[in-house]
Amino acid sequence: MLEKIGEIQVTSDKQRYTFQGQCDEPGIVETVELWPDSADESSDGEKECRIVFALSKTGLNTETSIEFDPSSVHGDSFLKTNEQVSVKGSDRPGSFECEFTFLRNKDNSIRAVSTRIKAKSLWEAEAFAYSLIAPVLSYMAFKFGVPVNIVQIVSHAVLPGGGVARRVTYQTPHFSQNFRASDIGEFQTLPRLRPLFAAYREGLTSNNLYYKLLSFCKIIETVMKKVRPANAQLAQRNGLADAYPKERVERSKFTEEEFPDLIGKKFTTVYDEVLKDKCRNAVAHISLDDNWLPEQSQDLYDSFVTVSKFVRLAKMMARTMLQNEMAVLTRLNARARSEPTSDGGSEPCSNMNPQQEEDEQ
Repeated sequence: MLEKIGEIQVTSDKQRYTFQGQCDEPGIVETVELWPDSADESSDGEKECRIVFALSKTGLNTETSIEFDPSSVHGDSFLKTNEQVSVKGSDRPGSFECEFTFLRNKDNSIRAVSTRIKAKSLWEAEAFAYSLIAPVLSYMAFKFGVPVNIVQIVSHAVLPGGGVARRVTYQTPHFSQNFRASDIGEFQTLPRLRPLFAAYREGLTSNNLYYKLLSFCKIIETVMKKVRPANAQLAQRNGLADAYPKERVERSKFTEEEFPDLIGKKFTTVYDEVLKDKCRNAVAHISLDDNWLPEQSQDLYDSFVTVSKFVRLAKMMARTMLQNEMAVLTRLNARARSEPTSDGGSEPCSNMNPQQEEDEQ
């Protein structure tokens, strides 16, 4: 992973992760761990861990480098205080509590929240701390009426044998994109896809993983149930019966690591059996157990990790399906322009679905 999306720059006492050029896939959640060469990563002994949750007003990562040193973490938020504030976080009343300290910028805005706990691994420390502080931040968002976004999690642990292990969970940054007029000219010929472009933009710009998932799932569902059937009929009537390629989950490093059982399966099967049932429905509703605790929530670390993976999968599927619809409509428009009508003109490609065309006739 390191060699594909960036490189490590090491100084005397700090380590920085710098992105070079473009990331393989911007806007997704990634994790990087650095261990001393002599360290045993499988050691079961407890480690003294420090975890820092960097906050952001926008919820989007615009940094092209990431600090592995918790004391150098940047951040900002709409929350301010002129006091040294600490709070005890717990996953439920009466359970284990952990003290979190709010870290301030020079203008007293809160840039991050920090805690220290003992855990067997950095992953365990991050998961435990996240599930304790997230409910506090959710309450503060409600109390003060402002968004409170975690944009980066930095952890380090002092190892029993000496040395420091470091871990960062972060959102890969977007980079500026150059374009020309010719790149957007085809937009005028694709009016029926505009609602899908809108949903895709919502998914990219949202700072909430759960809304991202719902946005990309809306595209998949709309293409499956409405757009694809209509465009497929138009394509068949115009001699393009083989217009659509087979849409299946391709083999990649991501799918091999996270979804090996889905490789080779049709998008429609993946959506109906996995995305829809296991994730989309879960994030669209609040489900409480017998103790009135959420079974699925952005305040739960397991949910955060699971949804992060499904967002990446849904984004890939939505983009592929949308690109295929664009390709089919572009071919239909090109054929319409090239085939003259009885009066010598060209027959325009209709953007109505087949039923609408029949109604018009």
